[in-house]
Amino acid sequence: MMNLLRMLADKILPKRAKMKVEKRQLAFRYYVRRDLPDILAIEEESFPYPWDTRDFTNNLRRRNVWAIVCEDISTGRIIGYTIYELHKHFIYVLSLAVHKEFRHQRIGRALLKKIKNKLRLGRRVAIEMHVADYNVPMHLFLREKAGFVATGVDRNFYDEEDVDAYSFRYELDSAPEVTFELEVTQHETT
Repeated sequence: MMNLLRMLADKILPKRAKMKVEKRQLAFRYYVRRDLPDILAIEEESFPYPWDTRDFTNNLRRRNVWAIVCEDISTGRIIGYTIYELHKHFIYVLSLAVHKEFRHQRIGRALLKKIKNKLRLGRRVAIEMHVADYNVPMHLFLREKAGFVATGVDRNFYDEEDVDAYSFRYELDSAPEVTFELEVTQHETT
């Protein structure tokens, strides 16, 4: 599975030249309303079916949903965000994206680390998320850089698309296991 993902990525992704990464002062903080325009811009460039203002506000009104943003201190610009949902025994990541100019600079990893820091033995012990089947770069990032394991395939997971999603899971204090058998779940489309 891992080799297949790597081969697909090598075919569809451009070869990355070594990038010179500037030292930046970054702040990770909870979302405030004034961040929404920057988040919407990142969402628009990152996903073929982006959330709109209503999607963000409806999700963030729920008591168990939180958002963390990464802000470039020198410009005041939001360059990444994650929105997650707290459950009794796990955290579910609803969305995570980094502005395209700032990808491959460990910002996504830092955002996930903020969520991982919320895990506690005996309470919330895992992070779960779904990723569209076409988002191969995110699949590779989660498996190779963030310690997640692919746990299944959910058919027709997204309402507005006829797209399958891979489910990923990170468990506190557990080494990721390589698994080749995936559970497949069929979702009804309406």
